[in-house]
Amino acid sequence: MKNNNKIMVLFDTEKEYAEIMGEYLKKNKTLGWDVHIYSDEEEFANNERSEDIALLLVSEKAYSERIGEIPEERLIILSEEGLLRNERVRYVDKYMRADDVLKEVLLIYLDIEGEEIKLHQKIKNKGTKLIGFYSPVHRCLQTGMAFTLGSMLAEEFRTLYLNFECYPGYALLASTDGRKDLSDLLYFMHENKERFILRLKTVVLKSGGLDYIPSMRTMQNLMAVDRTEWISLMEMLAESSEYDYIVLDLSEGVNGLFDVLKLCYRIFTVTEKDVRAESKLFNYEETLLMYECGDVKDRTVHIENPRIKRLPEDIGMYDKSELAEYIRRNIWEKCL
Repeated sequence: MKNNNKIMVLFDTEKEYAEIMGEYLKKNKTLGWDVHIYSDEEEFANNERSEDIALLLVSEKAYSERIGEIPEERLIILSEEGLLRNERVRYVDKYMRADDVLKEVLLIYLDIEGEEIKLHQKIKNKGTKLIGFYSPVHRCLQTGMAFTLGSMLAEEFRTLYLNFECYPGYALLASTDGRKDLSDLLYFMHENKERFILRLKTVVLKSGGLDYIPSMRTMQNLMAVDRTEWISLMEMLAESSEYDYIVLDLSEGVNGLFDVLKLCYRIFTVTEKDVRAESKLFNYEETLLMYECGDVKDRTVHIENPRIKRLPEDIGMYDKSELAEYIRRNIWEKCL
């Protein structure tokens, strides 16, 4: 049977790099690409036809006149020393992290004029579970618990963490240094739906095995998003088949908060042992019933703030702390 998948070729005379990067590209299922890896020019020439190659990634040192026969719009040079320059050809820094190289490659591929992109995805993914974290009680370690659960889930499942706080308070989650954030993802959502997952990959960052997207830069941006956009975003992510779990770290800044909670398989509400916290929780649950959201209340699990005295400064290391043990004892099985 003929294989209609597009072909991406990685050619680098540095064999170790070609093998490591090639395996990384093969594991990425965003496109239905077949990835072919070469470190020998003759082998490459004998096995590949120019017209069959959708995209060729070639290292600067491996580039030759024979490679030059590939149409320039389908050629990306992995820059090493910056000595080879051709204004008509795209360049990507070879020594960036593998996920950053992939992001650049996807952006270039998206920019190829007139290229029809076919995503290797299911139309519906009934298996994706949305796990919501929301509490009317603030400063209760909600974000730390949500991110840590996401990191732990990512050890076994494809997991995405999204932060909906106005100001998350963790450098890792902040939209700084020109990084894309949730607002960029919403913008991409309105483009061609077939391009959405590719765009998603250009926004996602990694902490260990966990995919995450920085929160929006300002409270005004967050609160300006309509409830229907949040619902559409969740549906598109769930239908993409990219993730087994999506962890939503929610706040009052989300328009249509109750509608988003209704989409969640499980909701965790972090509580404190004091009169004010109990009063806030009571008022919140009364409001749920007032708006006929009893199903949200039924799927909510109350979790006490464990009040762990020592946590790492880097939230990305919380999964190695006492908090991870607390989550494994009190939350883990309720997500499965």
